[in-house]
Amino acid sequence: MKPRTVRPRELYWCLAPQLDLAASWSAPRADHRIAPTIARPIRLPALGFVNGSLVASATLNQRRALEPLTIRGLQPFRIRVVRSWFESLGPRRPAAIEVADWGDAVLDSIGRSDAKVMWHTSVAKAAFAIRLYRAIDWTAVSSVVVATQHELMVRSLILAAQEAGKPVVYLPHAPIGSNAQYADLPTAFAGLRGRREVDYCAQHLNADAELLDVVGNPSSDVLSAPMPAIDTAGPGVLALSPHPPRLLRAIVDAVRESGVKHLIVAPHPRSNLAEISKLVPKGWSVHAGRRTLDLLREGPRFLLHHSSGVAWESAALGIPTADVSVGGARPNYPFLEDPVFPRLQNSGEIADFVLGGGSEATDRELLRVSAMAWCAIDGEAAARRVREVVAEAEARFRGGRPARLVDGWAGADSPAREISWLPAVPADWS
Repeated sequence: MKPRTVRPRELYWCLAPQLDLAASWSAPRADHRIAPTIARPIRLPALGFVNGSLVASATLNQRRALEPLTIRGLQPFRIRVVRSWFESLGPRRPAAIEVADWGDAVLDSIGRSDAKVMWHTSVAKAAFAIRLYRAIDWTAVSSVVVATQHELMVRSLILAAQEAGKPVVYLPHAPIGSNAQYADLPTAFAGLRGRREVDYCAQHLNADAELLDVVGNPSSDVLSAPMPAIDTAGPGVLALSPHPPRLLRAIVDAVRESGVKHLIVAPHPRSNLAEISKLVPKGWSVHAGRRTLDLLREGPRFLLHHSSGVAWESAALGIPTADVSVGGARPNYPFLEDPVFPRLQNSGEIADFVLGGGSEATDRELLRVSAMAWCAIDGEAAARRVREVVAEAEARFRGGRPARLVDGWAGADSPAREISWLPAVPADWS
């Protein structure tokens, strides 16, 4: 059966978290132009099938979070489609044109007309993905498991799965967040890292606590090991998330101006290494090819970051940890609001933390206690919880049509919409 037509509001729902970040998008290359179709293949999330569950991951960190499920006999999942359905991508379809034009006006309003190429590509990708996932034969699928709630291709899969009456289970690849991208749990059930995350979602997102459970952090195994000895003579670490180039430059400049001579820069798996290498001053080194967690296990003097989830692992290991808070924005993650994590507003404060002996001034046990308040299990114990929670969620919703826990982008008074700067969509969008 041919998939039904994609509607404007469905496209918006898949795209809104990404568009909310439009002001920080990187500038496109000068030779980019808006094309009527997408010429190159679209990179889809990796799909696998295990024990009736369709497991989707779009990034390396998501694959790590889902490994407790996929390590036990994951089978490739093939989608059989009729090629002619998808030859004409977004810009030739009425809903895509309408959404693309609306987004163009939004970008014009914030002075980001240069980002229309990226926006049009995203609209086309979402229109394609919705139709593709609607073409899945859902009869053999008992549930869908995802590790993100804001990536547009995964949201397209969530939409199609829920239309087919399949429960979608969210498992965390990162701590629970407090920005517009994370103020959303559009799944039937959610596993979270710890009890304080459950309390946060119940209080701030009005999520039903009965549909939340604790799975811990299966991507790390730091809580069962003793805290490493701090190498007081060695360099500290600067963990860089995949921020826009302008923000990366501001972070690096602030740390450089503090007088730090020797530093190890640890990029995110999705970071542009060539871009970061150009930013790094002489005397600093780039830690590439291994996880930042491996570096933290060696006991560096301190960890500097900008609103990064790796601060949890650092705190759990008792590493002195501070946020380079350029721009004054609130952290992305509620756990970083705890007072054990200093927020350094300028190079002088960075110098005080680093040169004043962060390790000597830090209560390492208190750091670990704070980390465990947000996530008290990891490693194999968390892996077991992941498998148990997915099985429990499937049993809970067997035979029923599950709703969304928190539909953050559903209406003007929904959690993400209340935080986001995006204007309201046209009232006549269906």
